[in-house]
Amino acid sequence: MIITEITVSSVEQLKNHIYHLKCYSPALATSFKAGQFLNLKVNDTTFPLLRRPFSISDVNGDEIYLLFNVHGEGTRMLTHKVKGDLLDVLAPLGCGFNTDGDFDTAVLIGGGLGVAPFPLLTKQLQGKRYLHSLVAEVKPTLLLTD
Repeated sequence: MIITEITVSSVEQLKNHIYHLKCYSPALATSFKAGQFLNLKVNDTTFPLLRRPFSISDVNGDEIYLLFNVHGEGTRMLTHKVKGDLLDVLAPLGCGFNTDGDFDTAVLIGGGLGVAPFPLLTKQLQGKRYLHSLVAEVKPTLLLTD
C-alpha cells in the first residue's frame, strides 16, 4: 500500500449520476487484483476531509478505471475533474478475489455499482467459465452486459 498521485485521463457520464473515471498510473495499474480498491482524496484542500473508497473496475495498459455514483459533494467534485488533474490515492487496498482455486465455473452476482469490479475480475478468470447475474435496483441502472 502506498500513497501516490494518479493523473486523470477522462471523466465520462454513463447514466444519470453514474460516472466512469479513467486515470493514468503505470506504477499502480500493474499492482491491482480484482476486488481491490483505492481511497481517493478528491482535492488538495481539507474539504471534504475524508478520502472516498472506490473499487477498481478495470485496468487497461497503464490506466485504472473506476465507476462511481454521485452521492454527495465529494463525488460531485470528481465529476468536474479534467484530463491532467492529479488525484492523491492510497492503494492498493483489500485482499481482492481469489481466482486461483480449483474450479471450472465462477458465478458473478452483483447489483447496481456492485458490478464495478466485474470487468477486471473476468479478465483474471481467463481459462475459467463465468456466469453473470446482474440484479437491478428499484431504479434500474444497467451498467455492464455480456
